[in-house]
Amino acid sequence: MTFVPNLWRRLPARRIFSGMNTHPQSRNEHPSIRDRRYPVALVLVIAFMSAMGLPMAEAVPKATSGRLLVTRISEPITLDGLSDESAWQEVPPLEMIMFQPSWGGPPSEPTEFLVAYDDENLYIAGRLYDREPDRIQGNSMERDSGDGSSDWFGVVIDTFNDKQNALSFFTTPTGLRWDAEVKNDHEGPGRRNLDWNSFWDVATVRTDEGWFAEMRIPFSTLRFQPDPDGRVVMGLIVRRAIARNEEWDVYPEIPPTWGFSGIFKPSQALPIELRDIGASRKRYFIAPYTLAGKRWLEPSGLKTTGSSRDEQQVG
Repeated sequence: MTFVPNLWRRLPARRIFSGMNTHPQSRNEHPSIRDRRYPVALVLVIAFMSAMGLPMAEAVPKATSGRLLVTRISEPITLDGLSDESAWQEVPPLEMIMFQPSWGGPPSEPTEFLVAYDDENLYIAGRLYDREPDRIQGNSMERDSGDGSSDWFGVVIDTFNDKQNALSFFTTPTGLRWDAEVKNDHEGPGRRNLDWNSFWDVATVRTDEGWFAEMRIPFSTLRFQPDPDGRVVMGLIVRRAIARNEEWDVYPEIPPTWGFSGIFKPSQALPIELRDIGASRKRYFIAPYTLAGKRWLEPSGLKTTGSSRDEQQVG
């Protein structure tokens, strides 16, 4: 068989080593990539499963027709930043690649995220490890603050999967909320509407392993309509920024063709699928409130300046 590099990091050890307790014993002991020290054993397990013809669908995130099948959870999630509840144990973690300064390589710091949903919400969790936690940067808690010196984590969601329009949700280590509409595949004037604000929650926490975030985005904010079979297909982009390195990490593997603008382009999002969503669910539209100020994204984060309400420029 051919062993795929880094696959062992994608396999939840708890599913393979049933006798090992990989769940933290306290909320201060967060699950860490660096604590998964079983690569040799995992190679043997994978080889055994392959030789015996055993299914491995539980080992990696499920995909169907080029889509990522998102895990539906039935147990509650406490929004505290620490994605350590039992519900998260059933959700396979995903990894990013470096977008800048060296496209296609691994992030300079271990990074993984998780996506799940229940009857009412979409959940996004980021495990943003950092070997120098004292250098994590977060300097504002103001809604929509354009703090260019902070680290960032967030998502761009093409809720109708139309490859043109999307909603963005970002946060920093301080737990601020930054949201915006993306239009016209992030091309031309007015490509982002920073006056759009809606209802969603986020919690973040710092530990000696890095910083961690959990987002809860109500379906009523995402403005989708399930098909008659209760399926919803949306596009997803996930991004991390490490300010001190002027680094952006991204999922999926978006090429650097469009520069920074590329990580906001719905046409480059990975399709994700949610199932068994109530087909009779109403399509909700949230009326935004307005905030003055011209805002755009800089390489190290988000920045705010000027007095125009219309966003025209990408840094």
